[in-house]
Order: sequence, then C-alpha cells, then structure tokens
Amino acid sequence: MQSAFVLAIAMTFTVSTVKAQELEEIIVTATKKEESLQDVSVSVSVIDGDLIEKQAIQSLKDLSAYVPNFSVTENAISTIVTMRGISIGANQSFEQSVGLFVDGVHLPKGRQFRTGLFDVDRVEVLRGPQGTLFGKNTLTGALNVITAKPVIGDDDISGKVSIAASDEDSGTEIEGHLNIPLSDAFAVRLAWQDRDNDGTINNLYNGKTGPTADETMLRFSASYQPNDDLRVDFKHTDGEHIRTGSTSSPWTFDQAMPPTPTSGLGFAVMGIFYPGYQAAVGTGNQYTDENLGFGTTQVLGNNPL
Repeated sequence: MQSAFVLAIAMTFTVSTVKAQELEEIIVTATKKEESLQDVSVSVSVIDGDLIEKQAIQSLKDLSAYVPNFSVTENAISTIVTMRGISIGANQSFEQSVGLFVDGVHLPKGRQFRTGLFDVDRVEVLRGPQGTLFGKNTLTGALNVITAKPVIGDDDISGKVSIAASDEDSGTEIEGHLNIPLSDAFAVRLAWQDRDNDGTINNLYNGKTGPTADETMLRFSASYQPNDDLRVDFKHTDGEHIRTGSTSSPWTFDQAMPPTPTSGLGFAVMGIFYPGYQAAVGTGNQYTDENLGFGTTQVLGNNPL
C-alpha cells in the first residue's frame, strides 16, 4: 500500500510538469493570414486582450510602454507616433509613418491614434516597412488592432461591466460588453467605453479645473457562420471625444502672430486656440469635437492678454 501511494504521487507530479512546459500557440494575422507567431517572418509584438484588461491599458499611448522601439506622445492638437526612432512632424494634417489598422480598416491621421482600446482581442505591432502588404504610410511599421468578435454557439447571453472612479480628478470610467447569441449560426455583440475626467489643475483665470476629457466609444458587431468554411463579420464603431485644455507642458508666453486665412494650430497655456492665429497665450477653454477621426476646433472666450 505504501509503495503504490508513493508511485501515484510521482506519476501525478510528472504529468503536471509536462503540462506546465507546454506553451500555448499564438495565432496572428500580421501577414494578412492566420499563422503561428513563430512562423512570421517580420518583427512583431503581440499584446493580447487579457493583458490589456489586466494592466488597464486604455489607449495606444498606454500600450507603448509594453512594446519595444515604439512610443506615442500627445499634445493639445497632435499625436506623434515613433517607431524605431523615426516619426513625422507635429502637424495634425500629416499622415503617419506608422500605419494604424483596426479590423483591417486604415486610420491614417494622428488623431485617430487616440482611439480607446476596449473589448480588444489582441494588438499586433509590426516593426519595419510594411508597404508590401499594408500599402502606403507604413514606412516604419504598422499597428493591427483586432477587436473581439461575437461568440457563436453559446446558449446564454453573456457580458461584463467594469466601473472605476477616482477622487483626485473626479474621474469615472465605465466599460463593458454584451454577447447575444440569436441562433446556432448568428450572434451579435455590443461593446462600450465611457470616460469622464474633470482634471486636477486649477485655472486661476476662469476658476475651473482642467484639463478635462469626456470620451464615449460604442461598437456593434454581428457574426454569421453557417459552416466551418464560411464566417461573415460586420462591425461598426462610433465615438465622441471632447477635451478641454492642453495635454502638454504649459508655456508661460508666446507671441500672437497676425491673423491668417487659415485656422490657427498653435497652443499655449491650457491649450487655447484662436482662429487665424498660429500661436497665442490664453486659458483652458479649447473645445475639440472629433468625428470619425477628423477634428474641428472652436474657441470660447476672449484672449486674457
């Protein structure tokens, strides 16, 4: 009896050790087809959805802390993406040298890199020129964001909701998804993210705090899979981003230039914008409304100088 008991323990330990040594295969679509990460010929880093949720990665700027040779910096009007030390100028009209693709759709402008990461299956970061497969604006690399698809075949409705709040800046964040199977071959999925931040810096000019942010993102997905050889996916994403105040270091002074026919692109203390001025000093009353990645800027208030 004693010998049999010891043998059983040894066999159990051996099986557990073998299972612990097994590595889960990572499937990516970096070359426009599904293949193992070990078989991909390009330099690629993969961040899966579980890590994004666990580490509270909310944007591509947050993601850059987990990817080598990749960084995202933001100011009041521009987003600068750098891959292997190469980037473009800080101009919101420029197209990036790093291509951004969300579910295969190209988002060329820098502002679109501010899109929130929610209900994501994985993010693939490809380093090096990718023009052969992804086209132009991929001189230094490409980001391939794959969002979660509806789960087909489940019997019950499933979902998840997370709520976070902060006393420091009166910020709140609500994020979640809902998966609804309608048949054995058809399912829909609704995902959302809402973030509200009142800021921590007191503006002595108008008595308000800033910079503030109010961002809402919604995504509707539908999938139809009649057999193992065919699957049709439909996704629609809509978002609104309203930010007041600068996200960069404040300037103490900058000369206001004469008016020009074009809208001003300058920013200064708390990110004020004045139409027709290239640069100005002011307070945090900038209003930015983004629709489908294209930003428009309006000004409320007068120049305090």
